[in-house]
Amino acid sequence: MQIFAPAAVPSATRSETFNRVSTSGAVCLIALSLLTILLLRTAWVAEDAYIPFRVIDNFLHGYGLRWNVDDRVQSYTDPLFLFIVTFFTWLSGNVYLSVILVSLVMTVAAFLLITRGAGEIGVITAAVALIFSKAFVDFSVSGLENPATQLAIATYLYFYWRRRDPFILTLIAALAATNRQDTVLFFLPSLGLVYFRAGRRVWKRALLGWTPFLAWLLFSLFYYGFLFPNTAYAKLNTGIPTRDLIFQGILYYVNALRFDTCTLFIICLGLAIAYRAREWALAAGVILNLIYIVRVGGDFMSARFFGASLFFSVALIARYWRPDWGVGAATVAVIAALGLWVPYPTITSANWDVTAHPLDDAGIADERSYYSVCSGLMHYKRDLLWPICGFSVLAERAKAAGVKTVVMLNIGYYGYTIGPKFHVIDPGALADAFLARLPIPMGRWRVGHYVRQLPAGYEETVDTGVNTIADPKLHEYYNHLHTVISGNLWSWNRFKEIFLFNIGYYDHLVPHTRT
Repeated sequence: MQIFAPAAVPSATRSETFNRVSTSGAVCLIALSLLTILLLRTAWVAEDAYIPFRVIDNFLHGYGLRWNVDDRVQSYTDPLFLFIVTFFTWLSGNVYLSVILVSLVMTVAAFLLITRGAGEIGVITAAVALIFSKAFVDFSVSGLENPATQLAIATYLYFYWRRRDPFILTLIAALAATNRQDTVLFFLPSLGLVYFRAGRRVWKRALLGWTPFLAWLLFSLFYYGFLFPNTAYAKLNTGIPTRDLIFQGILYYVNALRFDTCTLFIICLGLAIAYRAREWALAAGVILNLIYIVRVGGDFMSARFFGASLFFSVALIARYWRPDWGVGAATVAVIAALGLWVPYPTITSANWDVTAHPLDDAGIADERSYYSVCSGLMHYKRDLLWPICGFSVLAERAKAAGVKTVVMLNIGYYGYTIGPKFHVIDPGALADAFLARLPIPMGRWRVGHYVRQLPAGYEETVDTGVNTIADPKLHEYYNHLHTVISGNLWSWNRFKEIFLFNIGYYDHLVPHTRT
């Protein structure tokens, strides 16, 4: 019995080959139709997605790539996805529907790429795996960058299995990294193998392929003053010990085991298939990502960080899974059973209210269940102001109060609703370059929500434009940082400050441990 096999079609008559292709095409069409219906039924836009939405809105209104219009802070992690959504928003005038459309098209294209040339059982297994995976269903059409990552993975594997051209593969990896930098882990082992086999002369083509990513890094350094998104600094400068983050990362796996068992099963199956097919370099990329998830403490959105590894594994299944129909049917049944066994299956829980899945003890929640009532596509009403989960009421209160500076932890819906004339201070530091450099205070913390204590005088400083921060070291640090994020874009003094910040010259001015 042959279970693992390459995707090559065995020799057959022209009629048999035509019938096989026709059958595979019909199966793929049915699977794609079911998947599309499910994705439209579960489509929503996450609170975090509205953070880059505010950047898009400000950019289209001439304020630049900024979240708060009076400073330059990269509050988003997905430049490539942001630019694509910006273009379609410019065409349509509706960011919500634009991101839904872009996400759906990318997801469909990715599915077609990974199932191209697959047999009937491979297509069926892949479709069932995706349909019952919360990591896939909840975040493929959620306003987040997951669909762009999935399309990058599908495109990379398509060329990796057909034409291992170093330039093409590097270009795809570079675009994926431009979309989200940590996804580069998926491609490094297999790219390294391609480079090694290509020989010494590969470096020119490789360097040319990395151009989009390198260009973005240079732009980010010039415009924002730093190479990495502000969210990276906000989540790496918390002062939380590494062992605590690793323990939180393990709890993230435990949460997925309970609420998205199917996803972890598919990832394990994909790795086993990769091992049997001797695709060790591809498997290594998935393993690197899984280790990374533990190291950073996972996420507060249940199963979200497993979406890319899940899709990579499904691609491996579609490529190499060639069992007889008995084994194939049993595997599909197991996947479906695991998908139905969890508390909130994808096919039966399109919309839930805010009490559907509260936080677990590790601070991890089912975000789609929580927010879909007010941000789901099934609740969308044309020509009506999108309520954005009640945050519009808070924004209207701030406008009525006549203030210009507000403090808000949940900055996505609120920041987008309140508009560009207000500076929103984010204690979670996702959109605040100054607070992102400070550790969080002692006490309990929730993953992904690393709340800072505002230094004395900081709110007044932002509101008035005059530095009144009481702590002398933080006072000096803010002055230097303000030059980077708010000073004249082309001044030599700003370029000097950028250089000093990026070599850690001012690190001694900020605390690095929790107090």
